[in-house]
Amino acid sequence: MLVHGNVVVLGFDVFGEEISNPASRIAESFNGLVIDSYLIHGLTVPVSYSSVKRGIKLVFELYNPTMVIALGLSASKPLPALERIALNYVDSSLPDIDGVIFSGKHIIPNGPLALETDVDIYSLRNYLLDEGIPITISYHAGTYLCNYMYYLLLYESKIRNIKSLFIHIPRGRNDVLQLIRSRKRFSWFIDEELMIRLVELTIKYLIEKEINR
Repeated sequence: MLVHGNVVVLGFDVFGEEISNPASRIAESFNGLVIDSYLIHGLTVPVSYSSVKRGIKLVFELYNPTMVIALGLSASKPLPALERIALNYVDSSLPDIDGVIFSGKHIIPNGPLALETDVDIYSLRNYLLDEGIPITISYHAGTYLCNYMYYLLLYESKIRNIKSLFIHIPRGRNDVLQLIRSRKRFSWFIDEELMIRLVELTIKYLIEKEINR
């Protein structure tokens, strides 16, 4: 089969007190698939500043992707959210899995204060809604590791003139069931099958835009 390019889907691994992370499962479910003649590489990224920095560099060196989609868990969001902007700033009291805390630190010294995705997220949102996917738009990805990854991803993507996008997702149904059984706090959830469909449709949308560019 003729492959026209590579698409990378990144998903964060489990962190903190989370039981698991649907972002990782969803990303890996696409690994090795071919969609519209583009080979998909689904990868899990540890919730670690050093791993993210090294991983973003390796993604571009090893896969030379045509586009990149990154997924992160946001238990406070009731719906999946397309992230529009990443800030050149990390400020969180939460440690990563290595115990590292970054507070009031620029991600790339002298880099732009903010970077915006080149994906037309308003058009993408309308496309997903028309396909029956509940989706919203968020205007920045916080100041923890999701934003850290997104800024580095957009910084490298703009150098290479490719499109990248970060999507925040709620917990999955099974994760919330486990939380309820363990008497932990309930949170928003959405079926993983629907989130997998969301990623698949996003990939197809981006490929179509790439072909017609």
